[in-house]
Amino acid sequence: MHILEMSLHLIRLIGQMLTKKPLVILVGVNHHMQTTIFGCALLVDETVKTYTWVLKTLICAMNNKMPMSVVTDGDKAMRAAIEKVLPASQHRLCIWHLERNAQSNLNDTDAVNDFIRCMVSYVSKEEFEDMWSIMIEKHGLHNHEWIPYLRGYFFAGCRSTQRCESMNAFLKRFVEVKTRLYELFQHVDRALARIRHNEAISSYESKHSELAIQTQLGMIEKHAVDIFTRTAFLRVRNEIKHEQLLFVVNRLENDGNRTYTISEYQRQSFTWEVKYYPDDQRMQCSCLFFESYGFPCRHFFTTMKAEHLNQIPSTCIMKRWLKTAKSDPPYKHDSQILDDVIRTARFSALSASCSKMCYFGSRTSEGFE
Repeated sequence: MHILEMSLHLIRLIGQMLTKKPLVILVGVNHHMQTTIFGCALLVDETVKTYTWVLKTLICAMNNKMPMSVVTDGDKAMRAAIEKVLPASQHRLCIWHLERNAQSNLNDTDAVNDFIRCMVSYVSKEEFEDMWSIMIEKHGLHNHEWIPYLRGYFFAGCRSTQRCESMNAFLKRFVEVKTRLYELFQHVDRALARIRHNEAISSYESKHSELAIQTQLGMIEKHAVDIFTRTAFLRVRNEIKHEQLLFVVNRLENDGNRTYTISEYQRQSFTWEVKYYPDDQRMQCSCLFFESYGFPCRHFFTTMKAEHLNQIPSTCIMKRWLKTAKSDPPYKHDSQILDDVIRTARFSALSASCSKMCYFGSRTSEGFE
C-alpha cells in the first residue's frame, strides 16, 4: 500500500433511521495505474475518534503496512486522525481544493496563477524556492501560511482526490438513493467485482501483447516493454521520447560517481544534474521525478545513453509498476480480526481469482472447454 486517498460520499440509507450517512472510501493506485479500493466504512459521525478507528482498522487489515503517502481534501478531523495514526506518511492536500482556497483568499488573479504555476512546475527544490520567493515578494504575501515542498515524495502522480471523486460516481451506479443498510455492501461488492475484472483485463493485455518499438534507444525500450505493465510502459516510453531533446553539457568525475549536467534543446537556461554510481548503476536526478512518480526520468535515459547501457538498471525500477508486481506470496496475517471478517476476505479473494479465470476462459473456444 503506497498511496491512500480518502474521501466522503453521503448516502441515504433506509433502516431504523431515514438519514444521510457518510461513507468513507479509501482508494489507491494499482500497478496498471488504475484506481483500486483498499476499503470503505459507513460512519456514525465525522469526528477525529471515528476517523482514527477507520485508519487503525485499515492498517490492521493491511497487516500493519503503512501507506507512504496520503491525499485528502483537507478535512480537519481527517487530518488530525492521519497525524495521530500515520505520523510517518506524507500528507498532501488535494491540488483542486488548494486552488479553490487560493482563489477565495488571495482575490488576485495574477497571484492565483503564480501560485498554481509554483504547484505544478517541473523544477528542483532550489528553483521552486526561487519561484516561491519571487511570488511572495511580487504579491506581498508574507503574512500567509503556506504548504511545504513535496516533490521527491512518492505520490504515484496523485495530486488530487480525483480518484476518490471518480469512485464516488462509480459507486452511484450500484448504490441507489433508497438502498437499505443490509444491501449496501452487497452493492459495494458488485462494484469491487467490476474493478477486479478491469484489472484482470489489463493484466492479460500486458502479459499477452507487446507494443512496437518506436525510439532509437531500442534495446532499452525493449527492456521496458518486457517488464512494465502496458500503462506504466507508455509513461516510460514518453520519457524516452523526450530524451531526444536533451544533451550532456558537462561530465564531472567524482569519488565513486560521475555527475552529468544535462540541458534541453532551445531551453539552455534549464539544466539538471544526474549522479551516476557505476558500482551499482544507481542514479539520482535533481528533477526528483523517479522519487515522485516511480518512473525513470528522461535525464536518466540521457545518462544511460552516455554510459552505453543496454537495459534499465534495477536501481531505477520500482517494482510496483512491473507486470510481476503482485507475484509475491501473500503476507501471513496474524492480526486479531474476527473469523467472519477473515472468511469474507477469503471469499472476496477467491471471487477475484474466479473472475480472472472466467475472463481468460472466455477468450478462446479451447479455454472455454
